[in-house]
Amino acid sequence: ISFNGRNLYSSTHSAEERVRSLPTAPQTLYIITSPLLFIGIEELLSIISKDSMLFAVEADPDLYDFTFDLYKDKFCRFFSYIKLDNNISNFFSVINPSKFRRVCHVKLNLGYMLYRKKYDNLINHAENMIQNFWKNRITTIHMGRLWCRNIFHNLPYLSQTSSVKKLAVEIGNKKVIVAGAGESLENSYELI
Repeated sequence: ISFNGRNLYSSTHSAEERVRSLPTAPQTLYIITSPLLFIGIEELLSIISKDSMLFAVEADPDLYDFTFDLYKDKFCRFFSYIKLDNNISNFFSVINPSKFRRVCHVKLNLGYMLYRKKYDNLINHAENMIQNFWKNRITTIHMGRLWCRNIFHNLPYLSQTSSVKKLAVEIGNKKVIVAGAGESLENSYELI
């Protein structure tokens, strides 16, 4: 099978072989890029854990329309199949990162190569979203007691503080940088 002059299925590695080589860990977000004819999907559905989720994503509108019409009744009750446009936030609006620990990029065919940068961007965003969620969760668990203690310690001083409007009048045209400790501050150090 070819599309725009490219063969989309490999003669050396079948979709089933690619599925068998995938890691099968619990709480995994499996993202299938360019599922095309959905070859290998049944085997993939049989090996993933119940707490994992499968998303199929197609960047080419023509391929999406063609494959969605052919396979929507057969497979789309098992997973979501979305058209990837330039706004990938549509994809992330349906994912709850607390349900996953990892992302697995599933390439059942060579359709991934048609929009490699878009797909790589999507996978990187998904990995970052899940990593950031768990980093924040661990930080909250680790620092929660200290934060609460500091809030209660500082509450009596709240009535003695100035408002932001009053502070703005006092400093005039001077530039102010408000910074909090964390990863984003470390990344902005050179800029500051």
